[in-house]
Amino acid sequence: MAAGGRAATAAPGVPGTGEASRLARAGRQTADEAAALRAAQGAPEAERARLLADLATRIEALLAWLAADLAVGARPGPAQLTELTGLARKLRACDGPAAPRAGELDALWQEAIRVLTGFADGTADPAARHAFWKRPR
Repeated sequence: MAAGGRAATAAPGVPGTGEASRLARAGRQTADEAAALRAAQGAPEAERARLLADLATRIEALLAWLAADLAVGARPGPAQLTELTGLARKLRACDGPAAPRAGELDALWQEAIRVLTGFADGTADPAARHAFWKRPR
């Protein structure tokens, strides 16, 4: 049983994985997505809108994948999931005739990087995240 009395459930086809590794994989994916956005920062506006619309689809798939295995109260917290869900909804607007442009697109781009990075940071193991800064005694 996992902490808090919850049984760890295995990811399909991956023996020995459970909630913690699923969250870790989701965190790595969101960190990779944020890095990809940073790398494409200078792309033309139409390309950036297309990238954000594609990202919405991947976020929605990630949320569905997480929802299939997470118990209430597990990391990430409901606020992080809500923020990620809201981001996906906003990014969907990039796939239509009323797609954001110029400053609005720039703001959405930066919000996506912030939300994805925050989600990735929130799913990291706190001990691993701070291990670098600890000095051996």
